[in-house]
Amino acid sequence: MSYIGENGGGFVCAGRDGQIYIKVLGEEKKEIPLNLFKTYKFGEEYKISKVAYENGIESFKFGDETRNTLWLNQENMFIVEEKQVQNIYNKLKGLTINSFEGTTVIDPTVDIGDMLIIDGKPVIYQGEMSFNGRFIADIKSKISIKQKQETTIKKSSQKLINRRVESRIDEAEGKIEQLIEENTETSQKLTEHEQTIDSIQDTVNHIEELTNTVTGIKTITLENCIEGDLVELHIFGNNTVFDYLYPSNDLYPSNDLYPYGDSRIIVTNEEGQSITYELGIKEVLRQNGEVKDEYILQNGKAQVIRRIDKNGTIKTKEVIEDLGDYAIKLFKGINTITIQNYSAKIIAKYVIKNSLTDVYATRVEMHSSIEQSAEEINMEVKKKVGEDEVISKINQSAEQVQIDANKISLKRKRNRFNRR
Repeated sequence: MSYIGENGGGFVCAGRDGQIYIKVLGEEKKEIPLNLFKTYKFGEEYKISKVAYENGIESFKFGDETRNTLWLNQENMFIVEEKQVQNIYNKLKGLTINSFEGTTVIDPTVDIGDMLIIDGKPVIYQGEMSFNGRFIADIKSKISIKQKQETTIKKSSQKLINRRVESRIDEAEGKIEQLIEENTETSQKLTEHEQTIDSIQDTVNHIEELTNTVTGIKTITLENCIEGDLVELHIFGNNTVFDYLYPSNDLYPSNDLYPYGDSRIIVTNEEGQSITYELGIKEVLRQNGEVKDEYILQNGKAQVIRRIDKNGTIKTKEVIEDLGDYAIKLFKGINTITIQNYSAKIIAKYVIKNSLTDVYATRVEMHSSIEQSAEEINMEVKKKVGEDEVISKINQSAEQVQIDANKISLKRKRNRFNRR
């Protein structure tokens, strides 16, 4: 629940009506005169000027370092794209809060997380409330924004795991349910058991995302690659990347030679073999604040999204330039991708080698289930690799056994079949 609250730019709390709410810091404000405090002490003032998120693979940051940086929880599995961090930044940028300790008479409708204005200074209400003829609050609002060293190239250092275990016994319905779920950055595993007076059902699911995403500036390293096409490539504008090249003052081209920019990248493997690709971008990728032009290669198609006009202003509506079909090949193992003549932010998504499959696929789904009742037993095993799917089924009743599978193998020295 705390992850969901953080994703909403606030925190989760229970309302007075018993419902669950996401409350944004500073949403509720109440002023308390300083003369009502028996004792008080102000601490350091914090003002959020930047919001940042890193999970070992991705890095999303908005704002500047003029004041304090709010680092989001790196284990928050609900943060999956840059826009979410930007939305949190838009809600919290400029938020000013003070550390504070004090004891005062207080309005009992004040809730934890409300913003108190004390002597003109904002304080988040944290502490305890008691009743002794009047409601007294012992406020202890200690604010500490953790400092973290920023990095440019990210590597996974720890596997983040979220597990859920549930068990429910319902005597009224005559049912037992058990569930175990595990989610990581790249996989989902789930086992379920359901038992009633009439049947037993067991299900096992395993979904594995076979891709990895790397972010960096100018050069990025892709480890453990399967040989095949790059899944996605993003290059972001900064007003210099893929700008036109001009000759120096003492160099003059001939009448039929004209200087021009290039948009070349180089893919190099661990043995030093390399392939140079011209992306076909004919104009500089621009930037205005957090708004940037963007080159995108996805699903075998390349395009440039223009968000900035030539005069530097933000377009009212983005323009898409289709560059046609395109593919960038990766070598098996370790690859580096480098923008040859420029420096800019680059993001690449690629397929990793995995024990589940040696074929080029971005996703593997496996499922098995057993359903048993007094009349029959049904078993199913399914595997989906990319878009290819295979299924085998067995249905057994007292009267017959049905097998549905692409391949059936019976191994025994002697097989004998009786027919009545």
